[in-house]
Amino acid sequence: MLSETNVMEKPGPIGWREGLSGPSGPDYYVVHYNFVLDYAECFYCHLLSACEREYIEKIRDLSPEALKLYIRLVNRKGPAFRVGKLHYLETETRDAAIAELSKAGFIETMNGQSDCLDLFTAAELQKWAAAFSAPRNLHKADLCDWLRAAPGYAGFLAALHAAEPVILLKPSCWDFLKFLYFGRLTDNLSDFVVHELGYINPEQVDLSQIQARFEGYEQAKECFALHLLYEELRGLEADALLEWLGKNDLPRPGFCSETQYIYDRMIAKAGRMLERAGNLDQAIATYRKSPGFSPCERLIRILLKQKNHDEARAVYDALDLALYNEEERYVLEELRRKLSKSKITRAYGLLKEYPETDLSWHENETVEQAALRHYEMQGWQGVHSENWLWNALFGLGFWDIIYDAQHGAFHNHLQFAPSNLFTRGFFTARKEAIERRLEILHDADQACSFITAVYEAKKGKTNPFLGWHPETLDYITIMLARIPPLALSCVLRQMTDDPGSWSHGFPDLFLWKEDAYLFAEVKSATDRLQPQQFNWLTLFRQTGIACAILRVAKRDALGRAY
Repeated sequence: MLSETNVMEKPGPIGWREGLSGPSGPDYYVVHYNFVLDYAECFYCHLLSACEREYIEKIRDLSPEALKLYIRLVNRKGPAFRVGKLHYLETETRDAAIAELSKAGFIETMNGQSDCLDLFTAAELQKWAAAFSAPRNLHKADLCDWLRAAPGYAGFLAALHAAEPVILLKPSCWDFLKFLYFGRLTDNLSDFVVHELGYINPEQVDLSQIQARFEGYEQAKECFALHLLYEELRGLEADALLEWLGKNDLPRPGFCSETQYIYDRMIAKAGRMLERAGNLDQAIATYRKSPGFSPCERLIRILLKQKNHDEARAVYDALDLALYNEEERYVLEELRRKLSKSKITRAYGLLKEYPETDLSWHENETVEQAALRHYEMQGWQGVHSENWLWNALFGLGFWDIIYDAQHGAFHNHLQFAPSNLFTRGFFTARKEAIERRLEILHDADQACSFITAVYEAKKGKTNPFLGWHPETLDYITIMLARIPPLALSCVLRQMTDDPGSWSHGFPDLFLWKEDAYLFAEVKSATDRLQPQQFNWLTLFRQTGIACAILRVAKRDALGRAY
């Protein structure tokens, strides 16, 4: 990370460390734009290339009118815009602003022979094409095809451009500078507006603790390039994938875990698209480009499908050395079962420990609602809690630890969670604080007082683990009063190890009566346990947390199971 001595205190007209508070007035978008540039100068001043420095310098030299128009353009879908459609109340001298932007090299006028038909409506094109005797009532796409094939198309374009000038945004480094701030691709600066209008209410982190996301320029550029490639891939149709792969070599990243994560997702996405298209050999070649678990897991499945057991075994043996979490270990076990041709999994064995139960079933009722009624008839109270209840307890119990900015995981004031929250780096950086907090939660009364205090202090703030269910605190209090503190502490400790993997898969129902409680996973006759569901049930049983599986046999009016 950049040291404090590498950071400029207040570059530019606003100053990064002053932050933003409340709506910024009619020129809010100018404030937000300058804020991002200030950030780049503040945190990456010694890393920016000559191109990026020149861009920022030229932006600072623009008149207010030209700057306002330029920011409007870069935050719209582009890059082509009809001059006659650029109507902004705050830009009174549009033509002068356009001339200034053109002279500064930010825009240019589209060539009179450039195809600009997509910028016009079908009705507008029909009006212009009347002189060509174009067929009436054509859809826009058909009308455009007809015009392009017409003998006088060049003259038509020239006349169109003369009457309706079109300007083009020139390529710039704005998207990269914006990426330095957000750490992801974003079309515009709407996150600022959402934040200032109060649609999200994040915890305020100490701005003096904000640190740069990237350690070096090349790392940032590589991550940016991979995000762009992944965005391209997500927008492809299956029949265009092979051509796209031919143009993009997809070299392995070499800088940081974030680039590796994006790369693995891109490989997994491309491979799955190839699989669905039936290009298994190409899918195998694509999956082999990444050592990540998801691509390798799919690779093993294809090899097994092709009955290439020796090669599947070789991939399996190498993968076992680099497992990331228990969910991956579960999937690997299933693959081992397939390699050994065993028909019984541990999850299947666990399911079979519980007999099927007949439930009365109301029309339009979910299986969880039917299960709750089933338990209520036996004297239980309950709630369909699944993941949200445990996540709420986690978010409240570790709130201050999550939002401790000194660990280098906050990179801008808009973040509502640390950047390493859903990685194992979360626990590594906060291990001592987490262990101290778990000691507090070992005592039920102390835990209840602590959670209640945090709930009241933070109620309504944005936290990725809390949806602020009206009865959140009531249900948590019931949990804390019944679950053995050491067992509860084991669950929370497991969640801190890797919040991304361990924040889902919890049993569907939380049930209680008097001093008893039960967590119940509800499964229909044809359902199977998902990896993380199996992992949580196993941990619950090991730590003495009361849990069960309710295997439901749904029946029709004649009592037949289906």
